Parts: sequence; structure tokens; C-alpha cells
Amino acid sequence: MKILIVDDEISTRNGLKKYIHWDMLGIDEIQDVGNAFDAIDLSKTYQPDIILSDICMPGMDGIQLCRQLRQHQPNCRIIFLSGYSEKEYLKAAIALSAVSYVEKPIEIPEVEHAIKAAVEQCLQEQNQKRELENINQTLINSLSLIKNRVVSTLISSRNTDAVEHDLKLLDNLFQKKEDFYLVIIFKLKNESAHWQQEDSNIKSSLAGVLSAFEHIITYKDSRHLISIISCDNAADLKSHGRAISAINQAFASESIDSDGMY
Repeated sequence: MKILIVDDEISTRNGLKKYIHWDMLGIDEIQDVGNAFDAIDLSKTYQPDIILSDICMPGMDGIQLCRQLRQHQPNCRIIFLSGYSEKEYLKAAIALSAVSYVEKPIEIPEVEHAIKAAVEQCLQEQNQKRELENINQTLINSLSLIKNRVVSTLISSRNTDAVEHDLKLLDNLFQKKEDFYLVIIFKLKNESAHWQQEDSNIKSSLAGVLSAFEHIITYKDSRHLISIISCDNAADLKSHGRAISAINQAFASESIDSDGMY
């Protein structure tokens, strides 16, 4: 954890650095400056997790400082120091979601309590972010498996309840307006044939063909199977288009036709 102390009184900054038990609070790095302008410049590279700032300072006060810092570091925790308990200062501190508002003269235990609370908030946020990243990565790693499972289930069974959860996971992929999509239509040649009656070898072969693509979802009725395939760019569309010919050749001797459209 990194903290930045901002106070125009050097004695206050030195006292805080000397008497607060930083190691016990989980603070690894400490920097201090005497005005808001230096704080803004330093924060660009230092990127503190916690700001411990006086409110009343010449040039730019602590409220104005933290409003600016929040634009670039929205998750930075703020602790205000002030010799005044004016209502407007308190309102501003609340609006900035400050962790604490410590009045001067400073009591070291009170400041340590505020810093401890700020550190705990930072750690909690880091853990939540890490958990979310792990969940997202797990989902990304599972997308191909989920897509293949959706297609295989819809090909082999009338019951689509089993894939409802998978479809919800994939639903957000359709919200990318910049994506390209290709639709492949599989149609049974025999007018009297029914998809559910087709040989299991054909179904297995078709599932194998579709698994080669990053397909999104497949619909079907008694004689048609429609697969919607996601492409990252136009070049992929052409590549998939060539694959359509390969699919036609693969099923030339079977009772299935395939066609594609952009």
C-alpha cells in the first residue's frame, strides 16, 4: 500500500511520518508534499492508494485537490485533516466518499484508525477485483466448450432446457456491434425425412464440423439446422465461406445440404 501525505505544515508531515506505526498498518511506501499542485504532479507517477490531506492549504485546498485526483484515480481512498469542523467541509468530504475526517490537533491513534480502515477498504476492493478477473478468465477459457455443448445438445435432443443456462452466458456476445456473423443452413434433402430420425453418424459428423468454428448458437426445426458463427473480421468470413464448400463435400454422399449467407 502507498500513501501520500499532503499538508503545508512540514512539522505535521514529519510528525505523521515519525509517530504513526506504518508497518503495522500495512503501508509500504510513504511520500509527502507541501501543496496540492505538487500532490497532483506526484500522483501521476506515484499513484497512491491512500491520500492523507489537509483541507486548508494556500493556492488549492484539499477538497479541490481530491476532486481532481478522483478524476484520474477514482479508487483512491481519502482521509482529510482539518483544524475546522465547518459544515461545508464535512459535506464535501462526504461527497468525495472520504474514509474519515480527522480534526486538528491530530491524535495519532485516531489517524491510525482511519488509515487502518482505508487499508481494509483497499484490500477488499483488490480481492473483489481479483475474484472478478478469475471468474471472467474462467468464462473466457470455457467459451469454446460451452458453444460446442450448446450445438451438440441442440443437434441431438429436442429438449433445449438443458442449454438455457449456457445460452444466457453466451447472450452478451451478440451485443458486440462490431462483430461479423455467418449463418450456415443445413437442410435435409429428403422431403419426408425428419431431423430426429437421421442416422446418429450424420449427427456426430455434423457436430464435428460445427465444433471447428467459434459458433454462437444453433436453431433447428424438423428439417433444418441453422448455425450462427461469430467472426472477428471480414477475412474470417471469407475463410468460413471456403469452409462451406468443404462441408458440402463432406456431406455430398449424405442426406444433408448446406448453404451459407453473410
